[in-house]
Amino acid sequence: MLAPYLASLSNPEAIVNAKLAVAGVRAGWEIDVVTTDCPNQWYPSQDEIVGLTLRGMVHAVDLPAKRSLWALIYRLASKWICGPMYSPYGSSCAAITLLKARRLLRERHYQFIMSRAVPMDAHISALALSRETGIPWIANWNDVAPMYMAPKPYGNGPVFKPPHRPIDGWCFSRSLKQFLTEVSLRAAWHTFPCERLRRYICSYLPSSILAKSSVIPHVALQDLRQTSQGHPEVFTLCHFGSLQKPRSAGTFLKGVKLFLDRMKRCEPFRVKFTGAHLDDVNPIVASLGLTGIVAVEQAVPYKEALGLMSQETVLVIIEAQMEEGIYFPSKFVDYVQTGRPILAVSPRHGTVADLLAERKGGLSADCTSPCEIAAAIETLYQAWRNDRLEADFASDCLWPTFSEASVIEKYNVIFDSLRRMPRYQEAKCAS
Repeated sequence: MLAPYLASLSNPEAIVNAKLAVAGVRAGWEIDVVTTDCPNQWYPSQDEIVGLTLRGMVHAVDLPAKRSLWALIYRLASKWICGPMYSPYGSSCAAITLLKARRLLRERHYQFIMSRAVPMDAHISALALSRETGIPWIANWNDVAPMYMAPKPYGNGPVFKPPHRPIDGWCFSRSLKQFLTEVSLRAAWHTFPCERLRRYICSYLPSSILAKSSVIPHVALQDLRQTSQGHPEVFTLCHFGSLQKPRSAGTFLKGVKLFLDRMKRCEPFRVKFTGAHLDDVNPIVASLGLTGIVAVEQAVPYKEALGLMSQETVLVIIEAQMEEGIYFPSKFVDYVQTGRPILAVSPRHGTVADLLAERKGGLSADCTSPCEIAAAIETLYQAWRNDRLEADFASDCLWPTFSEASVIEKYNVIFDSLRRMPRYQEAKCAS
């Protein structure tokens, strides 16, 4: 597994990758993970999740300091190490990761290569390894790449509609088009965390990718599952994680303000934000007159955060205002691990809204509508007052969808299919 984000469990991508590796090992996988020290450290690092389970299996390579001589050398050498066609995303990270992976390949026999993106450096290394060895490669896409192809407000697109395919149009330089086409066609299989993201990315990459791809959600680990704390004495709405732009608490807090204005008499009620990139919250709180009701707290390590989540009344997801919610926030599965009800402030048409509408576990409210947000809060609040919150909105019902057994079984189906491929048989004979 090539996963640049995993060694330091300090951002969502690293946590997602670590949980998958742990689930795989428990299911009998023999796995080596090549990773780096994650530069995007949002939360305090905590290695307890991987702990003994992955001891000796995680190979963290040291990256040279940015703007150092070694960083420049590796970046220039990446065209030679990884191959000239990979220059659009050529980086010292990809080159160093590939060198480590090659050393491991000389020591052990591997049946599959997995690359976890973001960032795209993982796909550079995996593409080179797959071409050199013929080992079937499973490419994962947890985000849109390149980022400017993301829908507004994250990127500039799409400005296209099928059947026009941007891979053949002006959206990509010649070298970037060559790289993305090679990744799309060379990978034996592609995985996505949700269907909407799969459809979106497949709409601008070569059409064949759709026929050899599947949806595998983020995994929930059994030993991280929290026990519900029953009926909390104070009704709290709590958001954990980052609110990095273009996400904002503004519309959500306007909904909170509207809810409080409508309530003639409100029992103890609190709103909490715990995490990173929350600098914009306090100014909004002050402008809405919510000081004393809303608290902003610093980020805590992942496992500690899970314990805090389990003590809250309702856990909140806030997504950016998009025409379609194509993403699957990793915190959704974190919340499911606690069993607490979920309030998703999300696009009306989107992955999270789909899940809660189809499988329950909470409520979703249009992220552009303070009135709809206030109505959802009132529904949850009244259920809490009537001691019906757990019975009507607990997210335990979603556990089977994200359990280790469910996710690993989806991967095993892919493995069994790839083993029957002629290309796999040829690689096996060659080894």
